[in-house]
Amino acid sequence: MSELDTSVFKRASIIAVDSKEAVLKEAGEVINAIKASVIREKDLIEIGEIINDPSKSRKHEREITIFKTVGIAIEDVVVGELIYEKAKEKSVGIEIKDFF
Repeated sequence: MSELDTSVFKRASIIAVDSKEAVLKEAGEVINAIKASVIREKDLIEIGEIINDPSKSRKHEREITIFKTVGIAIEDVVVGELIYEKAKEKSVGIEIKDFF
C-alpha cells in the first residue's frame, strides 16, 4: 500500500517513523522510495529518537518532516492508558464497570 508519491520524499528534511522495522515491511511508499534510491534506509529516524534527542528534529520552520506510522499496538496501549489516567484525574468521562 502506498499513500504518498515517491517524489514527496525528495523534499523532506526528516523522515520520521514509528518503527523502522515495521515501516520497512509494511509502508509501500517508503519501500518504493528506497527502491527508487530517493531515500536510504539510514535516512529513517524513529520518533522515539527525536523525542529523546530534540536536536534530531527540524532546525528551521521551512524544513519538511514526513511522519510515517504503520501502527504499533504497544504505542496505542500506552496512549490509551495516558488518556484514561488523565480522564480519571480530571473526573471526566464515564467508567463502565465489568466491560470485559
